[in-house]
Amino acid sequence: MEENLAFERENLKIKDRFESLQRVNSIAMISTMVAHELKQPLAIINNYAEGLGRRITKGRFKTPQEILPIIEEIRSEGQRASSIIDLVRRFGKKDKHERQTFDLGDLTAETVDMLIRVGTLTTGYELKCGKNILVTADRLNIEVVIINLIKNAVEACRAEASPMVVISVSAKDQDAEIIVEDNGPEISDEQFEKMKFVGNSTKKDGLGLGLAIVHELIEAHGGSLVLKRKKEGGLICVVRLPRCEEKE
Repeated sequence: MEENLAFERENLKIKDRFESLQRVNSIAMISTMVAHELKQPLAIINNYAEGLGRRITKGRFKTPQEILPIIEEIRSEGQRASSIIDLVRRFGKKDKHERQTFDLGDLTAETVDMLIRVGTLTTGYELKCGKNILVTADRLNIEVVIINLIKNAVEACRAEASPMVVISVSAKDQDAEIIVEDNGPEISDEQFEKMKFVGNSTKKDGLGLGLAIVHELIEAHGGSLVLKRKKEGGLICVVRLPRCEEKE
């Protein structure tokens, strides 16, 4: 009896240790991405603040109301930076992530607009979003997924003569599906195999963390990530999430 209890206690210790290591690994991955992501909102805040200071000094504003749009942009980017930090904090806790029901197409369109505004989506692009495609998930987590997929696609095809990223959101059976594809160069068998492992990257200076983060976040929501090569060159990333019933 005592031996069984000792065995169970040891198993619980091992399980707790394993879960702790998993959380540490998740934090390490997401923190690396966050360090990069925070540069964008902070750079925008700095640019707006410097521009605002110069225009005020030169007396360019005739009324206080003219300043309000700039202040709103600074506030918006500050909130985004704060949200990114909150994401890391939530990853370090055992608590379940806060989830809500939202339209995946709307979130994708908003994320694309944001990436254009901050100068990340610099290639040609096509956006095809279905309507009323509802999922219950951590909204910021899914935004991080979309950002990573689009950034990877942009970087993959940037050097092409006519770089193009296609983003689509649709309903497939009981799932909501996000597809991000690019027209980058042909991917060799070796490169494609490397994409399946954390820490490997096909980019010369890449860390190989983008797809690892996507995979981690999607699996935590009961979804899946599938990578496909295009015959003419480029990559197709297919994310599936459980879909909610449509609104009436």
